[in-house]
Amino acid sequence: MYSTMLDKVYAAITEEEIFLQKADAEIAKRTQAGEQSAELSQIKAKRKKFRKEYLCLMDQARRLEMRIDQLTRGEA
Repeated sequence: MYSTMLDKVYAAITEEEIFLQKADAEIAKRTQAGEQSAELSQIKAKRKKFRKEYLCLMDQARRLEMRIDQLTRGEA
């Protein structure tokens, strides 16, 4: 049960990482071009939101790993 949950969290983390990489590249490209538009601000805001979600997912994965470790050692 926990392993399946952990797999789903890792899949979500991977999706978040891909989005963050694409957003970083787009922000860098537009910033280097000197762009300062509402669209760029929206990309930055969306990136910030995804970064926060990414950190929450990383924390959730860490907690699940600890729980799985406790269960495998019989500390439940």
